[in-house]
Amino acid sequence: MTAKVEINIKDCPITSVQIYLDRAEVTRRVSLSGLDESQEEKEYSLDLVGMVIKAEPESIRVKGNKGAKILEVSNSKKVIAQETPATKALMEKKKELMEEKKLNRQEFQRESESITLMKKFTESAFVRVDNQPPKSVQEAREVMEYYLTENERVGREHIRLSREHEALEDQINVINNDIDSILGEQGEKKGQHTSRTTHIKLLRSPGAGEAEDLILTYMVSDSRWAPSYDVRINSEKKTMVMTYYAEVSQRSGEAWEDVEMLLSTSNPSIGSTPKTLPKIIARNYVYNNNLNQFSGMQKSGLPKRKSKSLIPQARLASAVPQSLQQQEDDEDDEDDEDDGSECDSVGAGYGESAKVTGGDSVGTGFSIPRKVSIQSNASSSKVVVREFTLNPTIVHYTVPSTGDSSVYLQAKTANTTELVLLASAKVNIFVDGAFISKSNLRQTNAGSNFYMFLGVDPGVKCSFKEIKSENKGATWTNSNKCKEKMFHTTVYNTKSGPIKLLVADALPKSTDEKIIVETLDPRPNQIKPMGSGQNGIYGLAGLESGIPDGVFKDEATNTLTWVSTVPPQKKTMINFHYNVFFPPNVNLELAKT
Repeated sequence: MTAKVEINIKDCPITSVQIYLDRAEVTRRVSLSGLDESQEEKEYSLDLVGMVIKAEPESIRVKGNKGAKILEVSNSKKVIAQETPATKALMEKKKELMEEKKLNRQEFQRESESITLMKKFTESAFVRVDNQPPKSVQEAREVMEYYLTENERVGREHIRLSREHEALEDQINVINNDIDSILGEQGEKKGQHTSRTTHIKLLRSPGAGEAEDLILTYMVSDSRWAPSYDVRINSEKKTMVMTYYAEVSQRSGEAWEDVEMLLSTSNPSIGSTPKTLPKIIARNYVYNNNLNQFSGMQKSGLPKRKSKSLIPQARLASAVPQSLQQQEDDEDDEDDEDDGSECDSVGAGYGESAKVTGGDSVGTGFSIPRKVSIQSNASSSKVVVREFTLNPTIVHYTVPSTGDSSVYLQAKTANTTELVLLASAKVNIFVDGAFISKSNLRQTNAGSNFYMFLGVDPGVKCSFKEIKSENKGATWTNSNKCKEKMFHTTVYNTKSGPIKLLVADALPKSTDEKIIVETLDPRPNQIKPMGSGQNGIYGLAGLESGIPDGVFKDEATNTLTWVSTVPPQKKTMINFHYNVFFPPNVNLELAKT
């Protein structure tokens, strides 16, 4: 005969929580001390009642012991009564706010599209049309005034909509907390709520002696952690102290009080199986003018595809620090921008650092060496993973031809810890004790280099000027036309010490063998190759032995970078001069993509 026993989940203490990037695994101890002792094998049916509904049913596992053999584990969901007027009113209010939030994002998108259309209109207004006179100075001034006015208006609207979006998210978080509180109170009063019950069938051995606890584990959704960092630069000692935080948030419906915490860099939601490659069939399609479609398309059911250029385009815009570009949240992004002011600091004073429990190509685990408490609500808690000191190479970087003549501090250093520094857009930069800006960090494995912008250095001034932009016709010695461009950049180091300066600019890249680009200053024999890709643009990644003075070229992006050492209280001047030759029948365009 099977004996039935009911155990409330609150009587099963949480011993540890392993938090992933998108969920968490909870471990509890289930005491068997309430079972009667028997001199023969006996079957029991345990009902663990009151489990949170966000416990994923397929993840529930129970580990037995030498005195108790697990026979079967199942679960069921129980809905008690209906929602109360209070929760119904809150849900209605939340629905209204979510609709307002959706409209806010749609309006933000419309404003963004309007500025794009306005920019295209402005550019097209200056395109010379055959048999029409060029724009007068007054017409050009009116077009530019319209562009500047609209750009300023859209900027103000973006700020207003962003603030409104933030306020709506705050209101939604408050309502979520109120709903959680009401459901929690109802659970205490056996009121209206939904819970899950785990049913365990076990076989108890005779003479098992003092009963050992069962180990219950399960996954809960609405739980996550995300990395953030504080970076403190000492400009005098040239050192960087980095504090690695884990911002933990959970709304699983249960509080984690004084538990052991493990952080994992794995993301279970991604899955473990790659997609299957499709078959690609090369065949002849004959264009049918009458149907305005490819014949055979109806047979195959294949959609008409847009053609894409296979030629890479030079993009100086990619050299602009991402941390300096305003980034708006996606419509479905529920994460708040956080400056740390609303986070509960767990483990203040840092204390012992987190230990790496394991690491491979799949993920790394961090064990926090102290007990942690995380409540189930909309706020996040900051847990210190580790604080460590790095010795970076600090340079000054500027791209004045983009219209931004600011000179930015950039640090290049190696991750000398055994930790994986996960990517984060929440990096607070402090220089000599003062908060300077926010930056971002790409994922960096142990031993790898990383690059980080640290904000604008007001002690270094930069000016940029276009000296020449001329169109030259064909001559008796050369049948090609010529576009000549010349620029002049001046950088003034007002600081008391020397600086290493990087100035980047885009050299046009020809996609047509009839169009030839010739550099006059610097001369081709003065240009050296450099590391390719974004890190190459930012930090001359290919030159690990140091950053010598000179002019370097990234072949992938056709970007030139001038590297120079500027003494204190001195100026340096950089000239950039090139010609573009093209046949008379070519309508040359220096397009920025």
